[in-house]
Amino acid sequence: MEKIVVNFTSNIEGEKVKESFTLIEGGKVSTGIFSVNGSSLIFYPVCGIQNNYDYELTISTQAEDINGKSLKEKFSYKFTTKKNKGKLEVISINPSNETILENEIEEIEIKFSKPVIKKSFHSVFFIEPPVENAILFNEDLTQVKVRLLEPISKGIQYNIKITADLEDIYKNHMAKDFISKFQYGMDTVPPAFEISFIDENGMEKELQEMPLENHFVPNEGSIKLRFNEKISMDYLGSYIEMYPSSIKYSYETDKKNGNFVDIKFSGKFKDTCILKIKKGIEDIFGNEIESDKKFQLYFDCEKFRPVKFYKAYIQVDDKENYRELSTETQYTHINLDPVYFANDRAPKETSMFLLFNVSEKSEGLDFFSAVDALSFNTTNSCCRIIIRKAEIFPVSRLLYLLKENEPIEGKLCSIKFTLNISNTNREGLIEMNIFDSVRDSLGNKIDGSYCLAFNK
Repeated sequence: MEKIVVNFTSNIEGEKVKESFTLIEGGKVSTGIFSVNGSSLIFYPVCGIQNNYDYELTISTQAEDINGKSLKEKFSYKFTTKKNKGKLEVISINPSNETILENEIEEIEIKFSKPVIKKSFHSVFFIEPPVENAILFNEDLTQVKVRLLEPISKGIQYNIKITADLEDIYKNHMAKDFISKFQYGMDTVPPAFEISFIDENGMEKELQEMPLENHFVPNEGSIKLRFNEKISMDYLGSYIEMYPSSIKYSYETDKKNGNFVDIKFSGKFKDTCILKIKKGIEDIFGNEIESDKKFQLYFDCEKFRPVKFYKAYIQVDDKENYRELSTETQYTHINLDPVYFANDRAPKETSMFLLFNVSEKSEGLDFFSAVDALSFNTTNSCCRIIIRKAEIFPVSRLLYLLKENEPIEGKLCSIKFTLNISNTNREGLIEMNIFDSVRDSLGNKIDGSYCLAFNK
């Protein structure tokens, strides 16, 4: 049959009736060509009337005859071309629902009440968690084997779902989604983990459990905690501890996979701390880690050594004699040579060297961060000190100023300042300030600002 004929009781107004006409074919509106012959409307679907489809024809009250009289009520008519009208069903599935398997399986077998369309099955079949698979149909399309291309995990529940959109060759669907579950064995083993830190080269390095020690850990960094299975993330923070309290830390979890924790921490160079992973962390089956694990960390990674002011030397006459200035010489006197630094307020040029400890891994001080780090304040108008210029200066040329066998941390770098000092006959206090702007070539900051005070 290639057309649908609708007869009315009187001659019809063609355009009104066409607008009121709808034909639904398999859930979709069918398009076609109309013809009007007196009291009859003829509709020719573009694809004809097809086999194995449900049809519904409606004519709304918008339809009128040539006298303007509307259809008394909406007209609706249903018919089907399906040879087999029953709902599609899953007859059986192996492994069956709620099965706990003793042995691993390689395939899942599903049988249907009618032949199904292959393309339809591929779009409605799901395994969760996902397992790579291949789908094989039997010859009459009533049975499918889902071949598992990777091993299934012990203790994990697998959910099989086939949505109601599955279609058989007669265009029938299932009444509702089909769901089945199975599990391979029971997991009774507590979770285990691997733990590592990120070293100075950005590489992961395994942490050793106490009593072994972990050296060369950056004082600001990241610890990676990887579990061998999905764990319960509830209250996870209560199972992670770093002490002493001066060590600040936080953590982030991989909520999608549920097996990874990233611990961020911050401490001071040369600090030591203990990381404790406490017993009680559970996997999703309730198995708990049975004992605490402790890891001792030493923040002694040379690459992250902060810059530290070591000492300074100021030239006190015109014969290149120098006076040491350091935290150990606070409030002692600086005796400026009265011959060279006369009390006439005339500016005299002199040199000052600032020495800093920096990381052995660095190329030395960052000049531009250090050049503005020095300033002076004086009281009672005892003198006036103006900085004229600054330059990086080789430490090798200053070794004669250092004490023999003087212990040096990291390596020494120096910066030379050329000063103009205008002296007076008044006594007073000189404050030498070193600001916290100083950096090394790696970006390590100075460990704070310094204020040294001396009597003049």
